[in-house]
Amino acid sequence: MMHIIGLTGGVASGKSTTSGVLSQMGITVIDCDQIVHQVQVHNEQLKSCLMKIFPDAFDSGLLNRRKLSDLVMGDLTKLREIESLTLPFVHQAINQKLAYYKAQGEHLVVIDVPLLFETHMEGFCDSIICVFVPKTMQRERFMARPGMTEQKFKTILQNQMPIEEKMAKSTYRVISDNMENLIKQVQDIVLEIKKRGK
Repeated sequence: MMHIIGLTGGVASGKSTTSGVLSQMGITVIDCDQIVHQVQVHNEQLKSCLMKIFPDAFDSGLLNRRKLSDLVMGDLTKLREIESLTLPFVHQAINQKLAYYKAQGEHLVVIDVPLLFETHMEGFCDSIICVFVPKTMQRERFMARPGMTEQKFKTILQNQMPIEEKMAKSTYRVISDNMENLIKQVQDIVLEIKKRGK
């Protein structure tokens, strides 16, 4: 049996760091953001749909994801429209990857999905880890990124499910306040899942 872990969390919560820890432990991680990028850039059917709705996001026929992001920032209707177009192709790609890893005999696979609950992808998962940090630390981490503003931070939080709700819906909760503590929590969770699988 292959156990599938969904990994999620709020913006600047330490999810990517947690994903890296899992990967360093030798666990296969499927990066959903990477899949979204691939299908939006390379899937001709999806590109055609996006080009009709967001022509200003394309440069000489190539999707500029930064422009697309700027066009929908703060507009929940447009954001949901992109998600509804993109998600079927993302689900297809994830199913293909999961089938491949199952055939390879993998026992544990992680799907790294920032908007796991918002895009209703929890159905893929046997258990879910939600990564979080105190609100003040979350804001500090976000603002330390290049080109980020207070308004962008507020807009992203408005577009995401409240972290308290994500935590309540998750099997495990990991606080990423420091690296040593984060690694210990992740190791304990993986050990518990492996023991349950025996």
